[in-house]
Amino acid sequence: MNEKSEKPIHLAGVNLGRHRHVCAFFDNQDQEDKVIIPFLKEGIDHGERAFCISGREMRRHLLQKLRLAGIEVENAEKRDQLKIEQ
Repeated sequence: MNEKSEKPIHLAGVNLGRHRHVCAFFDNQDQEDKVIIPFLKEGIDHGERAFCISGREMRRHLLQKLRLAGIEVENAEKRDQLKIEQ
């Protein structure tokens, strides 16, 4: 295991440990944003890679929320640290 993956990453207040692949379902957009944005930000801040599958409109929304959270989206994408597929 590399040094990056030893850092704790959390999802909804729970430490995910070594295995960090997540699939989640939400009742509404606000609920999703409150869980997913901090999760992605924490992972990116720790040097982890984030991969998401979403629709075109959701991709725009997600990128906007990540920018508001302080993530330099374009740099993360160039480093292959962030990938959002449609």
